[in-house]
Amino acid sequence: MMKVILLTVLAVSAAGAHAAGDAVTLKGDFTWGKPKKGKPAKGDKVSAVFTAKEAGKYDVVFTAKWKKKDQVFKGTAEGSLDNGKLTGKATYKDGRTWTFKCDVKDGQATGTHYAFKKGTESKRSNGTLTISK
Repeated sequence: MMKVILLTVLAVSAAGAHAAGDAVTLKGDFTWGKPKKGKPAKGDKVSAVFTAKEAGKYDVVFTAKWKKKDQVFKGTAEGSLDNGKLTGKATYKDGRTWTFKCDVKDGQATGTHYAFKKGTESKRSNGTLTISK
């Protein structure tokens, strides 16, 4: 199932720029879909590893639980993990892609994730993501 995820909080180190090879691991929870008939949206665990390639550029790996199994999305991100903007794209082995765009302030990022399969955005899977060190 494709997911569009609203990124609500992404807490990260406020130590400044990250040198090439430095990795920042973030863990938390995500939800997808909308609450129905008074029940909360479905959710599970997620982690993200941002590995610095050069100033402001990262390789990123998201590992999300989906139906009790890990799904790993790999891609790239650009921007700041501390203050500023952070954008990126990560793809699952079946071709599903998450794109994300965040505003980061004092080590916390808020923004949105969008899911695409074969170039088509999934709008029914809006959700939230909260991850931190």
